Amino acid sequence: MKVLVVGAGAVGQVWAYGLHRGGAEVHFLVRPYQLAQFQRFPMRLHALKSYITFSRNAATKTVTLELPSNHFHAFSSNESIELPESLKAQSFDVILLTVTAASVLAHGNWLAPLGKLLVPETGVLVDPSPRDDNGETVVKAIGIPRDRLVFGDLPLGSWQGPLKGERFEAIPKEAYEVAAFSTLSDGTSVPNPNPVIIYVLFTPQNVSGYPGVGAAVAKDFAAIMTKGGVKCTSGVASEYQPVSIEITSAERALVPAMLIGLEAAGWKFSKVRGEILTLMLAAFKESLELSAKHKGKKPGLLSQILVQSWLWIALLWIVSNLRIVAFDLEPFLEYHFTKVGSQTALFAERYQRIQGEENVKAFTNLVNAHARIKSS
Repeated sequence: MKVLVVGAGAVGQVWAYGLHRGGAEVHFLVRPYQLAQFQRFPMRLHALKSYITFSRNAATKTVTLELPSNHFHAFSSNESIELPESLKAQSFDVILLTVTAASVLAHGNWLAPLGKLLVPETGVLVDPSPRDDNGETVVKAIGIPRDRLVFGDLPLGSWQGPLKGERFEAIPKEAYEVAAFSTLSDGTSVPNPNPVIIYVLFTPQNVSGYPGVGAAVAKDFAAIMTKGGVKCTSGVASEYQPVSIEITSAERALVPAMLIGLEAAGWKFSKVRGEILTLMLAAFKESLELSAKHKGKKPGLLSQILVQSWLWIALLWIVSNLRIVAFDLEPFLEYHFTKVGSQTALFAERYQRIQGEENVKAFTNLVNAHARIKSS
């Protein structure tokens, strides 16, 4: 299997590592400024055994991912949508998209040229990121039929270590010394600019495709990933029936609401109190009620439990003070969701537009409070 990974962030590197170790021929399409560093220096990754503190994470080791320099490609500039010459004569069984929704929509239709790189009839796009339009944007942009879209889940935590401001280390200091320097052809030893990517699989990764080409490729893709040490399962999706975008956006509003509240609190669990907590839980309640309404149902018991302030105060205190999680969760959330903050903002705007501002007043109040606090 020949795979082009679009994006070389924490997710792209982890999935590429599993594919490479599993026997796939892996290529990367990266940003122009990243090209030289990936061609000259190995990527570095460190897998935790578990996200639980008392697991044997101290026994884990940093590994490297080294690919031939001609397996890295880049557009001529951030604004360019023309394929680099190094890719024009190639074809791929899989294009793995590991970029945010904001990146997909930026700089015009830069995905369209990628469709030309897929093997005719059997090449598929693997898009593991959740998108509130059921993948319609990427399918249309890249120019393939829906049955050649493979989608999935990313129950994965990954970040550049060490995290800024972390109170305790997820991996030993010596783990950062692996491949910290590289020797050039002239014998000069230079520092490796590629950070150590620390990651943990919360559960196996998953890919699913529709009956036929998509399901067959998903099965092979998952088997290669698992063989390479990144556990992955596959499934066969039922015949495509578009889920109401009103339902999907309402269900997915819980996470952005929580992130907006946390950022307003300076990413400190102890400060999610008072106005912030009240507005956040009101937004939770509103999205759960909207989802139930669109489905023609009443909110269930779980919906009532999730909006209890005492529950969130207790959970946030436990996570912050008892160090149950094997990495410092506050700086991780700040690192990850500040990095993809444009995606959260994009979702918030779409959510308000899809549902109608008159139906998401609680969410809008939370967004406004966040803006006020950030500007003060």
